[in-house]
Amino acid sequence: MVHKWLETSNKKSWIPIQGTASITGNDKHDPPQAKQYQELVGQLLWVSNTARPDISFAVRTLARYMTSPTNSTWKVVIHTVKYLNQTCEYQLHLGGKSNKHVDHPVVTYTDANWASDPTNGCRSTSGVVTYVYGCPVSWKSHIQKCVALSAVEAEFITASEVVREALFFSYLLKDLEISDVQPVLCMDSQGCIQVSKDPAKHWKLKHIDTQYHFVRDHIQEGDIMIEFVGTANNVADILMKPLKGLSTSRLAQSIGLEMPSRGGVEDVLAFQWDSQGPIEMSMRQGCA
Repeated sequence: MVHKWLETSNKKSWIPIQGTASITGNDKHDPPQAKQYQELVGQLLWVSNTARPDISFAVRTLARYMTSPTNSTWKVVIHTVKYLNQTCEYQLHLGGKSNKHVDHPVVTYTDANWASDPTNGCRSTSGVVTYVYGCPVSWKSHIQKCVALSAVEAEFITASEVVREALFFSYLLKDLEISDVQPVLCMDSQGCIQVSKDPAKHWKLKHIDTQYHFVRDHIQEGDIMIEFVGTANNVADILMKPLKGLSTSRLAQSIGLEMPSRGGVEDVLAFQWDSQGPIEMSMRQGCA
């Protein structure tokens, strides 16, 4: 795909998208060019849904312009391909003893970017990643269906939407005779955690559709547990907004994308030593 859409192989980038503000303009593509855009975004959708969660936000944003692409959207989608060219060695790591997020059988990270997109009615963006025994098995970046009035509401809506998926994986494990499975929701909003746990705060969110109070009922019944995680360690952050290069690389690796180990000099150079031992460098060279 990279060789097909990029003129030269040395065009690279450390970020999949620079920002939604760059997707503006009324200069629509001609039908042949529009078909190329639709083909490329379709390919990127397949990649993001199967192996590359780090481009989910960028591709979801670009997919909104499938019916009326412009020169601006074409530049942005090519920028996403440049990012894949830079990080073409990333592989989704499943299994193994080195996996993170293994404190519980089912762990779901959620995050929301409140009123992030003024071009879409100021609706919030949700980001979700679910792990089963440390393996990323499900991820999603999407625009919420209703308008949240605050950041806490946006987080609460996201949490309610993913409870059903977390419970599905717990029931699946129980069918496999793996008992004592209590899914854990990890989020970086203390306000949302308080609202989800404390029935006395229910009045603050009465105006929200009843379906979004699903999370509170299951927390009170003990079916699911909710925990706080710092923003820097919330891997769902990469699924709901554009990030800088270092943050993108760090969260991409935290989410489960790794460079293949060759066991040679190249891997030795990937570590920087100090007086207390090896510290893995934040970036490695991409494909030549």
